[in-house]
This record gives sequence, structure tokens and C-alpha cells, in this order.
Amino acid sequence: MSDQSQVNEFLRIHARHEARLHGFILSLLPNWSDAEEVLQETATILWSKYDSFKPGTSYFAWACQIARFEVSRYLRRQHRSRMIFNENVLDMIAQSSESMDDELFARQQALADCVEKLSDKDRRLVVLRYHEGLKAEGIARQIGRSVHAVYKAMKRIRRLLFDCVSGTLAREGFAE
Repeated sequence: MSDQSQVNEFLRIHARHEARLHGFILSLLPNWSDAEEVLQETATILWSKYDSFKPGTSYFAWACQIARFEVSRYLRRQHRSRMIFNENVLDMIAQSSESMDDELFARQQALADCVEKLSDKDRRLVVLRYHEGLKAEGIARQIGRSVHAVYKAMKRIRRLLFDCVSGTLAREGFAE
């Protein structure tokens, strides 16, 4: 692989996972600026070690492992607080956060897929309500239906989405 294609591949895969990685680091370092600093350090190390990443494995899991070490290093360097978690506690928090993040990501993906499966009419109601922030009255005016009809339709759509997401998560091993 050429240097430029390796750079492009790293940037593509890292960009796809950066928000999740930031959330993972924030679960270990609740101070936003500390987490930002560790995220930047982690990104630098991820790039320097990218040759050791095995394609076909989970980039996110690999990145979390490196981020966990960086959080530990950061906490040791800071010594700002007497209450610094020992390594075992930090590992337990990290593992819990990582598994919850996987489920949250799966849930978000399932919801996006399920919304795509809705009819155009139902999807438009979802967009009006949740993306544009309209209340039932505003939606009713826009689509020319009664407020009661909008409430009924939204209740039906939420049930469809709940059933679809629950089924998808169950198939993917995330039991409700």
C-alpha cells in the first residue's frame, strides 16, 4: 500500500470511529478538555501504530485499547487529584463503557435502518417531528390532517420503529 493510500485509509476509518472513541474517553475522563487532549494524543499514537492494525478486526476495539493506556498515562502525569482510580477500576469502567457503546451504536444503526424502511409518508412525519422539531399542531398544518390523526400516526410509527429496532437488536445479539 502506498503511503498516501495508507494515510487516506487511516483517515477514513478513524473519522468513522472518532466520535465513538471520544465518548469512550469521556466515560473515563469526564472533564471535556482532558478528554480532548487524550483523544488527540490517542489519534497520534493510532496513526503511528496503524501498521500493526490487523484489517478485518475491530478498529474501534483496537483504538479503545490504546485510548485506555493513554488515559492511564494521562492520569499518572496529572497528579491533580488524590482520588485517582487504580488500573483495575479504570479497566472495569473502560470495559463497561466499551460494551455499552457497542450497544448504543447498534441501537442507533438499527433505528436509522428502520426509519429507512418506513413508507415515504411515515418517514416525512418522523422528519417533521424529530428533525425539524415540529409539534403535532405544526405537523397537522403542514400535511393537512387533524392533530388527532397526527398523534395516532406518530403512535403507530413509534410502535413500528420500536418493534423493528428490538427485532434487529435481538438478531444481532443485543437482547432487550
